Amino acid sequence: MQGQVHPYLSAATRKANLSRRRLVLTTKNWQVLEDEQRSIRVSQKLVDLLRLIAERSATPGRTWELHISRDYPLIAAHDPAELLSYLRHFEQLGFVRYPEGFSGHPTVCELTITGWNEIEPMPSLGGVPGRCFVAMSFDPSLDSAYNSGIKPAIEDCGFSPVCMKEVATNEGITDRIMSEIRLAQFVVADFTGQRGGVYFEAGFARGLGREVIWACREDELSLVHFDIKHYGHVVWKAPDDLRQKLAESIRANIIPKR
Repeated sequence: MQGQVHPYLSAATRKANLSRRRLVLTTKNWQVLEDEQRSIRVSQKLVDLLRLIAERSATPGRTWELHISRDYPLIAAHDPAELLSYLRHFEQLGFVRYPEGFSGHPTVCELTITGWNEIEPMPSLGGVPGRCFVAMSFDPSLDSAYNSGIKPAIEDCGFSPVCMKEVATNEGITDRIMSEIRLAQFVVADFTGQRGGVYFEAGFARGLGREVIWACREDELSLVHFDIKHYGHVVWKAPDDLRQKLAESIRANIIPKR
């Protein structure tokens, strides 16, 4: 790492700081963290940037001062030029206006009403195709279950996972969770840890008509509340096992049969 520029590693650390998550870099995990940010698609970066402008400006009519040369890691851009290209794209679409142009340092951003409507759309009855909300405990002991099991299983099937532990936000967390569930095509709910929030999120998703894939680590399956025991759970022992079984369940229950 010494002497090299690592913009994607900067992205991981800036995002963690923004969401007030503790991130410990080691010789074993820095490459994984960097690769995760490098793999983020342009479409997701555009969504992240629009959300970031909305969160920082808070309400229509207010602005946010964006430092292009400093803040580009917040959306996992490689450099300021990449961030600038997204800002110009938003201007062309009419999503964002820049009262002082791009010459100012910082650049003053204002989300237009069209932009607010884009980031807070009325959800379709089936959610946004391709989005999967993940409900699970944030206990650090389950980090590998998410990073090596749930997240890659969802991506293996061609979907984009949304997990609040990875979302940098200044919004009320409950409001953001409910918004993300409304936007999701389906939900993966892992009950390991028996968190009440996971039960709430799965129930809320079911009430919206979203498909829920239920999961639990084998040693805690007997602890699952009786109200959901009748659902077929993805029962797993280790992250690799979870990845395989969850992917099979997604393909069987979510991907349309041809």
